Amino acid sequence: MIQRVALALLLVAISGCAARNVPHNPASMEAYVSDYCFTLESDVTYTERRGLMNVQWEQGLRAGVYRGALEADNGYFFIGPERAVCQANPECGEFGTGLGGGGGVWVSKDSDDDFRLFVTQLPQDTSGIARDHGALIAWLVRNDDGKMFIFDRNEEFVAEMARRRGECPPE
Repeated sequence: MIQRVALALLLVAISGCAARNVPHNPASMEAYVSDYCFTLESDVTYTERRGLMNVQWEQGLRAGVYRGALEADNGYFFIGPERAVCQANPECGEFGTGLGGGGGVWVSKDSDDDFRLFVTQLPQDTSGIARDHGALIAWLVRNDDGKMFIFDRNEEFVAEMARRRGECPPE
């Protein structure tokens, strides 16, 4: 059992999965309304290499309007259309599948030009994970259901979101 947990942690470090950082629980946040939105006329994706093995990942947002919705201690969450996020290795497939899910743009309270992608972990059927990797790993995956993960800063994403920030269109 200990070997499986150690192997799982090693795989996370090697592949770069840990770039999602600490989970944020939306139940502990306040509602937030902003006077600006992020409007994406087309899908926006970017690639980067992460982890000890320099693994290439692609992630991005689906076209749509991302409106201020939640406020945490460290920033604001702008949520977009359902299943808005793609994340995959080496490239994104269909939005909202695989490692993607809900999500949008996070804006730091410390710097109003620090924009980052965030993903909301969608509930998953963990029966196969429990069978293949053990109950502890399945529990860890289930424990993140509904939580929000902020990605590391990416300058390409920051520049793209700066161009897309503007007045909110009518709902």
